[in-house]
Amino acid sequence: MAFLTSDIEYQDNFFPSDFAIHLTNKINALQNFNMGGLSAKVDDPPFWNMKFTENEKFKEEVDFIQKYIPNKIIRGYINGQTYGQFGSYHPDDEDITYLYYPNFDWSVDDGGGTEFSLQDDNSIVVYPKFNRMCIFNSKILHRSMPNRSFTKLRMTLAFKTEK
Repeated sequence: MAFLTSDIEYQDNFFPSDFAIHLTNKINALQNFNMGGLSAKVDDPPFWNMKFTENEKFKEEVDFIQKYIPNKIIRGYINGQTYGQFGSYHPDDEDITYLYYPNFDWSVDDGGGTEFSLQDDNSIVVYPKFNRMCIFNSKILHRSMPNRSFTKLRMTLAFKTEK
């Protein structure tokens, strides 16, 4: 586990590799995204969104994931950004957010990091990496940075949990 602040950490190779590959392949196969996800306000830039915990096709995966997340999962969804899309700073509801990166071949050059707003106009960024889980206090302002790849969908799987 890498601690970036007392409220932001991440862990690489979070799930067993066979499950991580299965999960990404299933998300890619379904591709049931809808345009209209919002970071905070109605006038924020929209992005792609797909239901996860409310989707019966992912029931076994949700049950498996809950074994790895010690907090009770309240809801989960998959967000996607294509070239140039980004989010606005926002807090999440619930207590702790688990943000999973399922992209197989993402690189720092592709952009799409998750930026966290810190005190004194500073920020830190966690970049997507396959099978990385970022865990943070849901009240910390954060946003997705722009996807710089023309050919890739930057995806995150967000789990809102309570302590």
